[in-house]
Amino acid sequence: MLSKADQARLEALEKRIAAAKAVHMPAPKERPDSHRQAQLAWRMVIELVSGLMIGFGIGYGLDTLLGTMPIFLVLFIFVGLAAGVKTMLISAKETLTKRRHASQTTPRRRWPQTTKRKTDVAGEAHSEGGLAFHPLDQFQIHPLFGEGPVHWYTITNLTLWMAIAVAVVVAVFVFGSRGRALVPSRMQSLGEVGYSFVYDMIDEVTGHDGVKYFPWIMTLFIFILLSNVLGLIPGSFTPTSHIVVTAVLGFGVFIAITLLGLFKHGLGFLGMFWMKDAPLALRPVIAIIEIVSYFVRPVSHSIRLAGNVMAGHAVIKVFAAFAPLILISGFGVLVTPLSILAITAIYALEVLVAVIQAYVFTILTCVYLKDALHPGGH
Repeated sequence: MLSKADQARLEALEKRIAAAKAVHMPAPKERPDSHRQAQLAWRMVIELVSGLMIGFGIGYGLDTLLGTMPIFLVLFIFVGLAAGVKTMLISAKETLTKRRHASQTTPRRRWPQTTKRKTDVAGEAHSEGGLAFHPLDQFQIHPLFGEGPVHWYTITNLTLWMAIAVAVVVAVFVFGSRGRALVPSRMQSLGEVGYSFVYDMIDEVTGHDGVKYFPWIMTLFIFILLSNVLGLIPGSFTPTSHIVVTAVLGFGVFIAITLLGLFKHGLGFLGMFWMKDAPLALRPVIAIIEIVSYFVRPVSHSIRLAGNVMAGHAVIKVFAAFAPLILISGFGVLVTPLSILAITAIYALEVLVAVIQAYVFTILTCVYLKDALHPGGH
């Protein structure tokens, strides 16, 4: 127990500490509004010009390839302009939200501090307009018109870009090939290349019996390919980055092929799990492994596609967050060019990934179809 003298000294010390805390420290210097406005203006200009240039490049390239000048050029210029304006509005909204949040939540400092925690420094940098990026925000599904919860009947950004993919399929394979000319146009040639590529794949993997299922597999390949490629347009949305889309595709293939195998072979379809060439003692173990691997197929089929597409887009977003660093800090003179080079390299890789993932999904579908048509063939 403390004596009365010690308690008096302790109370006096607490009063002195409270009095010292009550002394207001001078507020930290903030950047002038003119500097912040100039920084925001430059960022918005860069985003708008980038959207227009990318739209012009994609449209001009497609028109040159397909001989449709200037249809895609005009279309993608407007798409690039819309993407640039959308990005500008998002940047302005984020900046205003940061300022409002900083003015409402940043307290005045009352106690001198010689050191700061990392979280405090990060919070102050965020409130002063520093780098703040969220690479997974681009995968959010939201209503296309208005705000509110998403129901099964709500038209969302996912709905829009799947509809655009279907419209491009119709434009290439219906309107572009309706002439059936002996000397095909560029759009007809593009459709014929895709047609022959998928047809040869089915014929080589499944045999001639699988050719009758060509329309189904061709639809899967073209839809996945166009969804992946259209998702590379700045400001767009990639339907195949969502597991809900790829799961429908993967489980749809799994259910359709399982029903096809049971319909064609009855219970004999289950013979694919029983390895007659293996030693008798190992057959039950191998059968269990085969059954587990068979039911894992739709999971791996869907996760592989969504995971690869999502990972590439997230990496691009991370590097893109460092591109405007030159407007914030002198260190950006070194970081910004490197980030732009990294974005260019990863973007080129993502074009390749978009094609490869569509090919992998399709050829695995052909392999599963072969098991349904010839269950004892492996």
